[in-house]
Amino acid sequence: MTAVDYAFAGIPDVVSTGTTLGLRNAGSEVHEMQVFRLNDDVAQTLPELLALPQEEAMKLITMVGGTFAGPGEDGEDAVTVEEAGNYGMACFIPVGTREMPEGSPGASQGATGPPHFVVGMLKAFTVGE
Repeated sequence: MTAVDYAFAGIPDVVSTGTTLGLRNAGSEVHEMQVFRLNDDVAQTLPELLALPQEEAMKLITMVGGTFAGPGEDGEDAVTVEEAGNYGMACFIPVGTREMPEGSPGASQGATGPPHFVVGMLKAFTVGE
């Protein structure tokens, strides 16, 4: 899949179990792909989940994996979705982050904008049998 400023491109609404997702960053900012499975009893939409306090939202999802990539780069990791269900992916990097930070990939190196998912960098999808 491809990350652009500020969206994910190249992922259909439904993928098969066992699909492996990789990240190519075609944007001008650092992007990440964090993939999570919504628990079976969750009725909230992806935007509703992302609006919840983090502690509350984490009780409603299961993290599957993720990766980061600087502008023009590919993420080092891939994520395989093994279980059928409803999934989401989001970029939590702050708007304005143009360089991969030293140390923790999620650090913002001074960028103070909202997370990319707030400006549209999120994607709901279903994994089917």
